[in-house]
Amino acid sequence: MKRLLWGTVFMLSWQILGYTPAYGGDGGAILPSWFKDSSPMYTSIFVSNVSDEQVTVHLTLYDANGNVYTESSETGTNFSVNFGFSGDPLSVSGATLQANATGELRVLGTGAQKSGYGEVKWSSTGSSRVALIAFARQTIDISSGFAFAVIPVNGFVPF
Repeated sequence: MKRLLWGTVFMLSWQILGYTPAYGGDGGAILPSWFKDSSPMYTSIFVSNVSDEQVTVHLTLYDANGNVYTESSETGTNFSVNFGFSGDPLSVSGATLQANATGELRVLGTGAQKSGYGEVKWSSTGSSRVALIAFARQTIDISSGFAFAVIPVNGFVPF
């Protein structure tokens, strides 16, 4: 009984004193869908850092067969980092996304029709438990304008 009491006191004192672990945070979520076609139809993946510290973002795209889809999967340019990221979020080292900033990666509508899903992951040396909120927007360029579809990542809940 005495051990239980001291263990409880010890844990409560950490909570009262605001103990924060020294290790960094990380998290991830699934991007349910991406699509591209030469029609042009393309997907923009928007990732917002809702924390007060910079994070490293890693995106991995998979084709419909579960194979990693990379720049070399097809000839030509298949991706464009349009704003926000410092570096390439598809690379092994990922890209930096500053605190309270948004980045966009576009899967360009060039080459063959492709579709799949993806993973969005983040890591940080700080203490954030959640850092990102993300969604994808599929755009179809039609003769009368554009049509859009929004694909939520993690139900629009920060992760």
